[in-house]
Amino acid sequence: MSARVLVKGYMVFKTSQFVFIIRYNNDNRLKKICFRGKEKNLAGNFSAWASSLEMLQDADFMEQFTTDIRQRVESGAVQGRVCIHCSSVIGWSSTDEIEKYVDEEDLEEFSPNIHSTGLRVKKDLITLAAPRTHLVTVIYEIRYEPSQTTIVIHSLYPGRDIGELKGNVSIRESCVFFDWDHPGEV
Repeated sequence: MSARVLVKGYMVFKTSQFVFIIRYNNDNRLKKICFRGKEKNLAGNFSAWASSLEMLQDADFMEQFTTDIRQRVESGAVQGRVCIHCSSVIGWSSTDEIEKYVDEEDLEEFSPNIHSTGLRVKKDLITLAAPRTHLVTVIYEIRYEPSQTTIVIHSLYPGRDIGELKGNVSIRESCVFFDWDHPGEV
């Protein structure tokens, strides 16, 4: 059994095992990047879920997510990163394997944030579509509280875990990026 509870500044989702929290500012950021509508085939967008709440209610996703959480709780961990392989396509990745892009003219340097650099498929190359994916990456925190274990979801996105956005991510993870508005595979 699960319930959605609205708390000032947070979306709270309770299950029999854990309490899941997503701060509204994170949830709003995810709505602009990852939950832009199931029919929008764009890099970094989910097609399986219209919201983070809908994702947390998905049995396939939650079974794997809670398994990872339980393993980390048993070891006393306070942070978690997991890449979940869902049974069906869940959206379009905003990254792809660099080996697929042999023509250097297709790529441009860019900065995902102030701490990182990488290579991105040029925005105008819409013939090179963002790939569909079965993978969901979730970055979260575990809080051990007297009456419950709380999971704070900091970030999530369709596609494989590319680690922290620090340094040259394309070299470190052998990946290229797609702009958020880049079309995805049909």
